[in-house]
Amino acid sequence: MTGHARAAAAPSWRIRPLQEADLPGVVRIERRAFSLPWPRSAFDMALRVAGVDGLVVVDDEERPRGYLIAAYAAAQMLVANLAVDPDWRRRGLARALLERALAEARGRGVRLCRLEVRRSNRAAIRLYEQAGFRAIGVQRDYYRKPREDALTMLRLLAPAAVATPGAAATPARGAGEDPAGRRQKE
Repeated sequence: MTGHARAAAAPSWRIRPLQEADLPGVVRIERRAFSLPWPRSAFDMALRVAGVDGLVVVDDEERPRGYLIAAYAAAQMLVANLAVDPDWRRRGLARALLERALAEARGRGVRLCRLEVRRSNRAAIRLYEQAGFRAIGVQRDYYRKPREDALTMLRLLAPAAVATPGAAATPARGAGEDPAGRRQKE
């Protein structure tokens, strides 16, 4: 080695479906991230109830570093819980989890995604706005510890690509696009 110290490589991570073996780590993150955390039983139920799915970010050693729980009904998805280990924030994990969940929702035919977020959580609100969510209302005193209002945010999803036999798949037009696929002014 030359006289320069080598920087340690940043830990890598990947996203996969949540598994029961992940729950102790997920519960630890939940307790560090929230003032009123979900109990372990809520995560157990998320693994067993039809229409509820979880994603987890794991590091090189398969330790959970973030997670997302989503509930599906008809053509809707509720982002019920999203958290990243405080020591692993600012690395794009929450954004990657949200993008993956939205992609999976689109593949399931979901047209509307909803979530609630603390009104004071500017970082999360910014993340959701960058992901295409818009605030549509306020729920008074939604949170406890501390008592606080929640913003309800929605995002409309364009349908998944439509394939025609013998032709290349073409994406369906999204909201706000004209027939030629150009973005309309809002």
